[in-house]
Amino acid sequence: MLAVIPVLEKLASACENIGFLQARFVPQDAAEMARQYQQQAQASLTFDGLDQDHHVQALTDLYQQLDALQLDSEAELKRCHSALLGDAPQAGHYRSTGMGFYRDNRLVHMTAPANQAAKLLRQVLQSVAEPQHHPLLHAVNVLYDFEFIQPFGKANGVLARLWFKGLLSAWRPTLTGLPLEQRLLEVQGDYYATLRQAIADNDNSAFIAFVLNEISYCVETRLNETPYSDAQPGSEKSTAIFSQPGVQMGSDKASTRDKLLVLLEQQPQWSAARAAAVLGISSRAVEKHLSRLKRDGLLVREGSARAGRWVVTRRTTQQLSLPEY
Repeated sequence: MLAVIPVLEKLASACENIGFLQARFVPQDAAEMARQYQQQAQASLTFDGLDQDHHVQALTDLYQQLDALQLDSEAELKRCHSALLGDAPQAGHYRSTGMGFYRDNRLVHMTAPANQAAKLLRQVLQSVAEPQHHPLLHAVNVLYDFEFIQPFGKANGVLARLWFKGLLSAWRPTLTGLPLEQRLLEVQGDYYATLRQAIADNDNSAFIAFVLNEISYCVETRLNETPYSDAQPGSEKSTAIFSQPGVQMGSDKASTRDKLLVLLEQQPQWSAARAAAVLGISSRAVEKHLSRLKRDGLLVREGSARAGRWVVTRRTTQQLSLPEY
């Protein structure tokens, strides 16, 4: 059972950061994506001690197929396992014996019994077909379930992270190139310690909070690589935000003031800092616009500074394509 408050706090923080990243996203070209896939594959394989050249190429190829993977399919999972391990005898086959998972000669956890592994895995794949939770929370739950079940005799973690990234990418394509695999390799010791404790306690909330925190770390790092000052109004990055399908501002030359009004009409609970992140300007600049809009009678603040909301007094007709939470 989830310890709700800590997990939801981490979930809210991760979703907020992902929203910022989504708004500032600029698609990568094919060569850059190929480079990122190879780096992700290398890190994920190193995590499991499977970083031979043929493994790297096979997993890189699977990452390049990420958008086409049928993530609720048992046959697809076995196909990916076979592609990864090649002609190894266990490729594409579930383990037939019990297995303890060790790191540095220390037991991390005992896996599910071999005669239950296939059944438990099918339940996980069914949950992928019929998710009951927020997509981000669901993806982390699937990662945990894979780690607990360990359905194969080898390369379980690699496939778990591939499926995890596939679920994230299906929800937000922005996350496809995020270096989560590299980050988890960096914190591998803490990852296993949290996993071991979660399984011992029969409570995966600490593990989920841990992974959500690492997702936020990766997103924040990516955001810091593209400072707000790089997306001034009229720049290519700013234009990209408001020129995506579904963004209708009447003109590509819509003023920042008009964009802010449309933004707050759609998201009245947003803070000046959050609006600044989406608009690609400083919080100070947003505060100045807010002051003038209130002075001109176009905007009213209801409630407290922390828990209040904005009310646009002149209804706008434009629409922005904003991140969903």
